[in-house]
Amino acid sequence: MLPLLYLHGLSFGEFVPALEQFLGGTAGLSPATVTRLTKQWADDHAAFQARDLADRDFVYVWADGVHPKVRLGQAHSCVLGPCSASVWTAPRS
Repeated sequence: MLPLLYLHGLSFGEFVPALEQFLGGTAGLSPATVTRLTKQWADDHAAFQARDLADRDFVYVWADGVHPKVRLGQAHSCVLGPCSASVWTAPRS
């Protein structure tokens, strides 16, 4: 759902086009509602950025795609393959 909201303009603050398909028209999108949602999302984002990651390990995987010019029949092919992987552990105090 989030990619669809961004497609309809949520990243630019365009709440009406982004949310009207879920709410039916412009119902529920008063200026006070938009202000309340913006504050709530900003608070959620701040909490997300401040979360403690010290007890988590992360795995990074790099992949690359190749689009060979060789045709297999009439279909065009694309090959995606992993290049490398690494583990990152947060420093623990």
